[in-house]
Amino acid sequence: MISNSITLLRIALIAPLFWLLSLDGYPWIALALYLLAGLLDVVDGRVARALGEVSPFGAILDLIGDRLLTLGAIGGLIAGGGLSGAWAALGLLLIARDLVVAGFEVALPRFKLRLTVFAKLKIAMHFLAVSLLILGGEFRVIGERVLAVAVLMAWLQVYLGARQAWAGFKVVR
Repeated sequence: MISNSITLLRIALIAPLFWLLSLDGYPWIALALYLLAGLLDVVDGRVARALGEVSPFGAILDLIGDRLLTLGAIGGLIAGGGLSGAWAALGLLLIARDLVVAGFEVALPRFKLRLTVFAKLKIAMHFLAVSLLILGGEFRVIGERVLAVAVLMAWLQVYLGARQAWAGFKVVR
């Protein structure tokens, strides 16, 4: 399946991304890898739908790729000193949110955070924050503030999704 191959390529980019970020010396190359991985995330889904390759395996592989990209980028920034102190804690909250959502999506197949306009804006804020943090220097302060907004939006999305799911569970009983 072509779409799963694209997802695997995206996952393969995460180790070099982490390595570059942990060195804290190649921001433009790291940013290129990060943005390429983000682009491949969009492409793999579109290819899967266009070619009729949508499958449970592809969905879980995509979920794993999404979570590993967040872990690799934030983890690499922390390891390289590009994210430290309270800002590193915010990064860890973003990773924790990804793990909570992934756990719910696997354990409760009916629990899905819909891709609303708010969710798309949250994803954009997340990518903007990490991109600015990767660049570092004068972009770091702005990236830290955008990261705080992205984390707030991410956990708000979890809260709203959990409320919706809970209401659905009440009806089913």
